[in-house]
Amino acid sequence: MRIATYNVDAEDMLERAFAYLVSHGLENVTMRRLCNDTGLALGSMYYWFKNKDELVIEVAVYGMKKVFDEIFNKVHETMHDLNTFFSHFIDAAGEYKNELRFIYQIAASPVYGDIIRMGNKHMDFIYSRCIQKLSELMNCSENALRPLVYLFTEVVFDYVIWDNSEKFRVQLEFIYSVLKDAAIKSDASAV
Repeated sequence: MRIATYNVDAEDMLERAFAYLVSHGLENVTMRRLCNDTGLALGSMYYWFKNKDELVIEVAVYGMKKVFDEIFNKVHETMHDLNTFFSHFIDAAGEYKNELRFIYQIAASPVYGDIIRMGNKHMDFIYSRCIQKLSELMNCSENALRPLVYLFTEVVFDYVIWDNSEKFRVQLEFIYSVLKDAAIKSDASAV
């Protein structure tokens, strides 16, 4: 028998709910079932969240921030070398496939998608931070790199959703070659 946990804060609830929804999905999940399976108290859930929709949105935003921060923190350490950066990003994205699939499911949802996309300021910050670091590394314009970073993110989501590693590697090789060309051009212009 599970014992309901009453003394938890909102972040702990979000963490537990995120892990649960990643592993179980949204289908047929009720607040009661989520609480029973995670040991959270239903009353506490309703204290923090009005209904399941609000919980799902908050969980998705929480998960998005957490996962993208963790992925980018892992790969930021390797941004001194593009080849290492790409291989680390592939590994990091692979570690979070289930979480990224859940986030994509919520973002693509007709019920939740618009709300999630409207509150997407955190992702803009992550993109900007990545673009800035790459720009410094490659001595390139941030505006020139921005479309490649966006494309790179789409390629990662494509890989996560369709699990086609061959297509993923081909797409990454293309992005890598364009970045390498940009780095060579910026080195040549510096001379």
